[in-house]
Amino acid sequence: MKNRIVAIAIAGMLSLTVFAGCISLPWNSNGGNNGKMGDFSGDLGSFTSYEDIGAFLKKGAESTNSTYSRGGFYGPMLDGVSKGAAAPANAMEGASSDYSTTNIQVEGVDEADIVKTDGNYIYAVSNKWTESGSENKVVVIDAYSMQIVATVKAQNEISGIYINGDKLVVIENRYSYGPLYMVKSIWWGGYGESTTGMRVYDLSNMQKPLETYNYSISGNYFSSRMIGDWVYLVANEYVYVYDENYSNVTVPIICRNGQEEKMSPADIYYIDIPEQSYNYNNMLSLNVKDGRSSEKSFMIGSASEMYVSVENMYIINTNQWRFLWFGWGGYGYQNTTVNKFAISDGEITHVAKGEVPGYVHDQFSMDEYNGYFRIATTKGETWEGNSTSNVYVLDSGMKLAGKLPEDLAKGESIYSVRFIGSRCYIVTFKRVDPLFVIDLGDPRNPTLAGKLKIPGWSDYLHPYDENHIIGIGKDVNESIDADKVHSSDAVYYTAVLGIKMALFDVTDPNNLVEEAKTVIGDRGTYSEALDDHHAFLFSKEKNLLVIPATVYEASAMQNQPDYWYSNPSFEGAIAFRLTLEGGFEKIGSVTHQTTSPSGNPDWYPDYNLQVRRSLYIGNILYTVSNGMVKSSDLANGLAQIGSVKL
Repeated sequence: MKNRIVAIAIAGMLSLTVFAGCISLPWNSNGGNNGKMGDFSGDLGSFTSYEDIGAFLKKGAESTNSTYSRGGFYGPMLDGVSKGAAAPANAMEGASSDYSTTNIQVEGVDEADIVKTDGNYIYAVSNKWTESGSENKVVVIDAYSMQIVATVKAQNEISGIYINGDKLVVIENRYSYGPLYMVKSIWWGGYGESTTGMRVYDLSNMQKPLETYNYSISGNYFSSRMIGDWVYLVANEYVYVYDENYSNVTVPIICRNGQEEKMSPADIYYIDIPEQSYNYNNMLSLNVKDGRSSEKSFMIGSASEMYVSVENMYIINTNQWRFLWFGWGGYGYQNTTVNKFAISDGEITHVAKGEVPGYVHDQFSMDEYNGYFRIATTKGETWEGNSTSNVYVLDSGMKLAGKLPEDLAKGESIYSVRFIGSRCYIVTFKRVDPLFVIDLGDPRNPTLAGKLKIPGWSDYLHPYDENHIIGIGKDVNESIDADKVHSSDAVYYTAVLGIKMALFDVTDPNNLVEEAKTVIGDRGTYSEALDDHHAFLFSKEKNLLVIPATVYEASAMQNQPDYWYSNPSFEGAIAFRLTLEGGFEKIGSVTHQTTSPSGNPDWYPDYNLQVRRSLYIGNILYTVSNGMVKSSDLANGLAQIGSVKL
């Protein structure tokens, strides 16, 4: 669950990196340290040798006077490639045409998730904790017989999967610790090391499933997308320096079907500016049908969010430095860097780089439309009272084309964003929930078209139709413990209640209407859909909305301390019928838990049986946890049809 409630409750709480005495300002690509680029051109280049990488890092460290980037972490060079084996999978041809797909942001750009279906089979990831340790696998289930037909085992945690015809793509993430290593009587090392792998399975023969490709690249899995037959994957890898002479530095490692090698220096790109620390964005593109691949790395800072259209990939990183100067707080620097890459037939090409003030909330804070890139950011911090939000429009070359003439919601921060056509919808929060509508019809002159203020906030916005959007977030009753409000424009955290879902009529931006709403549970109630849009299932054609939820009730909260949440009263999935005429009407609920919370003050949900996803095939709703898949009848109040243990 997000930790933003703490910021709401305790306005004076600081999240600062503390330094003793003075500090030097960091470099930035708008002008470098104190506005001087010195020997840095700001251009994109690639290295000619591995020695050049160390020389570049040394030059950057000396320019910033930064021991952080000058030294990194000393330690021994470690193997960065996973060589684990995997077991087979299965699939079949022919399926129902009425089934749900992964909730994605951009049409034609698939996103990895922990469950997929082709209308006949369900492919469910199970990262399950057992007494002997973690158990990671993909289980293939016949959706009609509810029988397991195949299991793909993995040695490492599975981050997500894709289905492409008769191909199954499994993304794994391996994490390990390096040994301690002494340099000049100081122990270094023990740091974490990650490798991201992609395994492709041919599922055309049920009796003989076959692993066809096994690729990996060093770094921690960040994100991926599938466009056509190509999967584009990004992994973050810190650039470690292993000696004081910069002669031994981290180099990305790639492995193709068991053949391991260092990435060529010519495929490692950098932007010629100094940084406080350096990070590889290792990119692997793989054609799941014929095994063609391309690997490149860009030293552009650690990726924090990613937006991908059919033709372009945008990776952003936020530079945000906080410090205390002899007891006085302040900012060193805060902005978001946007790097644009063209993607086509597996090739990844850096196109341009831009910057905007502030930081983004998530991937939905970005969008590409008619050749322009739109991005919403918050700058400053709510607890310091100087936060504002804005929308910026960049042209195809990542140059500023337009922005709102005024900042939005002073003292608040962005909780959700959705770009739909020529409009942008933004929800901010500190005391009430302002829903802003931004008109981007003229990209060079964005304007505030309307706003609506209501209690609570929305963590995720989803289009219902061209004139309505759905919001899911938290309900707020600001009258609760009003005497404990820390400032005039904030609420105490006990005022934050259950999950709120609302349907907004946005036909007329000057007259926004909350047309319908429903509230689930009380304080402490949570849904994974608040943090991960893949957990949100909606079909306008079926008038169906389903979310997973752990529900807390208020009955046991009387005369209890502020932090008292009571006991959970339910854990599972809750389904609603959503229409413009009837609003939210509960259809029913499904749980995988084997024990009931009723009358048991010590009850707590079994992690392996917590529902995380749902999908439908025809009139059957399937709910998925790490330990089970259940099928339920949508036409009969979610009466159970069958189940299978994973």
